[in-house]
Amino acid sequence: MKSVDFVVYKFGGSGLTSPNSLKDIFIKLNLNTKYLFVISALKGVTDKLIGIAEAIKYGNYERAISFKNDVISIHKKYWIDYFLDYDKIEKDLISLIESSKLLKVQSEHSRCKIISRGEYYSSLLLKELLSKCGIKSDIAIATEILKKTNSDYIIESDLISEYFQSNNVIITQGFVYSENDKYRLFGRNGSDYSAALFASKLGANKLVLWKDVDGVYTYDPRKLEGSKIVPNIGFKQLIELSKFGTEIIYTPALESAIQGQIPIIIKSLFDLSLNETLIEQDSIKNIFSMTYDTNYSILEIEESQITNNLKFIFGLIKLKINAEYFNFNNSFFLLFKNSEITRTLINSSNEKYSILIVVGLHNSSYINELEPNFILSDNSNYITKYYFNKELCDSTIKKIHDRSQQL
Repeated sequence: MKSVDFVVYKFGGSGLTSPNSLKDIFIKLNLNTKYLFVISALKGVTDKLIGIAEAIKYGNYERAISFKNDVISIHKKYWIDYFLDYDKIEKDLISLIESSKLLKVQSEHSRCKIISRGEYYSSLLLKELLSKCGIKSDIAIATEILKKTNSDYIIESDLISEYFQSNNVIITQGFVYSENDKYRLFGRNGSDYSAALFASKLGANKLVLWKDVDGVYTYDPRKLEGSKIVPNIGFKQLIELSKFGTEIIYTPALESAIQGQIPIIIKSLFDLSLNETLIEQDSIKNIFSMTYDTNYSILEIEESQITNNLKFIFGLIKLKINAEYFNFNNSFFLLFKNSEITRTLINSSNEKYSILIVVGLHNSSYINELEPNFILSDNSNYITKYYFNKELCDSTIKKIHDRSQQL
């Protein structure tokens, strides 16, 4: 695929609820480029398919048929003006249910096939919509082109090349792959991972994730007015943010893209005029983004320089809690959890940092019990200590965010 421009587009379930937005994207496709569309199930469909699988498991076929009807209703709700062949979807689901009746015992293969069927139905919808836009496309079944052997995944690149001989757009399904000719699932949010695997192993020029947001922000714009788009961010920086609540991209997808050195672009499916975030291989200097869970309180310690004494200082704190950390934009973030503190997670450096420690509310009393001198130990580099209770968390977040924008 490297001899031609090749782009992987991933469409999530929320985006598939807006056929008009998809049309706006399709009519702007560059037909000198090859596109692989990796598709999720329509929003709400996977839960209904899980319901079918569970009902079959317990022999409740009447309930399975009820969930089948729900699946059809969801598709009609959003696509009634663009797709007409709902009989095809219904017959397919009935066939799967009847086959399971004959088997009596539900295998993992048949369960996975049922649960992943929503991605296949989405493929049918997009193929029809592309046709209405005058664009030829074909559907590649994910279990035939994405396979797991031992501990690695392989892509049937020759088969994909055959599809591209007569079409510039190929549609396949996220979330599902095959192992020993059996259906298997990646799990929730696995479509991002599927798309990253295809992009990485096929050598795509880029991976575009079409989302209901237009990128990574300095903070969740729904919670803080004045949050700004981050135009560029490094893979590892976003992985660090993802660990602590930024749910823009499924973390394993980022790791797969890192291995393939594939740039990722996050774009809004609902407004093409909005800015976007480019996720690059290398970390980006002088950027700021933060994530926060309002069920936590904040302890902030500022200091002029961190030395190797940091390990010693935290080693002195006899709290029955565990700590996870990450470094981001010259900041040190520490998340406390209920278990013994893990010193190996505490980083030391000679660089200047502002330390932001996030502490669970149930651990707040431990922090209040600490004397400043105890934290300071014999290290005079520490200048101030702030502790904020839950009532002050929102204003504290705004303070940290606004201060960062002035740096």
